[in-house]
Amino acid sequence: MDFKWIPGQGINQDAIAWMKQNFKKPVAHPQYFEYEDSRDSFLTMADNDPKDWDLGLADYFLRSANAFEWHDDWQKWVLFLLVGLISNPTDYELICHTTNFFLQAQRLFSTEPYIGFREDLLYTLGTVMMAPIHWEGDDLSDEWFKFDSLEGIYRSDFPDLLHSQLFFVLSYLDESEIPGWVASLNDITCKYWLKELNQWLGKFQIFLVYTRDHEALSHQIRSSPSITFPRSLREQPFTIGLCLEQAEIAWNGSYFRGESLDDYIPPENITAFLEAVKAQPNLAYDEDLAG
Repeated sequence: MDFKWIPGQGINQDAIAWMKQNFKKPVAHPQYFEYEDSRDSFLTMADNDPKDWDLGLADYFLRSANAFEWHDDWQKWVLFLLVGLISNPTDYELICHTTNFFLQAQRLFSTEPYIGFREDLLYTLGTVMMAPIHWEGDDLSDEWFKFDSLEGIYRSDFPDLLHSQLFFVLSYLDESEIPGWVASLNDITCKYWLKELNQWLGKFQIFLVYTRDHEALSHQIRSSPSITFPRSLREQPFTIGLCLEQAEIAWNGSYFRGESLDDYIPPENITAFLEAVKAQPNLAYDEDLAG
């Protein structure tokens, strides 16, 4: 698979068609709703066109799916609703929670729900960032930026989407597919995009230091002297979510329970990603943070 990010080439409609064909409405109702009326409202919503969905209720459903350990009933319903969950590329909170579900559930799929599902997921959920609404020409749309009058600078308005999308694609690609994807990131050369992407790349390397060194933190051993470890990484129970937060690349819904990054991104993917970033002229790579 030659997976690339190209501005304006968002969700692939052929992949959407395959999902609709393969994921039918489950017979069994989803269990474990906290409130009975919430389940009734959800079932009514599921029969409606996605454009008429109560997005707050859809997000509540996803939160419940994550909270109840991705029970088989929940998986079937999330797969059935997936097309609707990603139908609005500007509902960043819902997209982020959907992304988080599939990051958590990836290791629970012993086999693909159908042959080619991984590719279809990447070309739908994994390309929301490239949807035309987020771009003006080859650069990020002005909708991404608003003026902060207190600090006198422009700030990215919706970084959660970029953070979750990069993490998701890095998780789901095969090792051999990563260099081509990274090259496509480098080929988007406009200033706003490169500013946001390179900020993330720098923070992602710091995140890797945090995850790599967490066992040594209690002894204050640092493999990267240029990094000052936040106190919270020594005093709170270690989780991947905490490292994302401290590196400032967390997103709405990035509540990972796992203590190992390997649970979410294969180590060979991390290696391939860093090597590919290092080889690209427009992308930020800090030799001091390389481990």
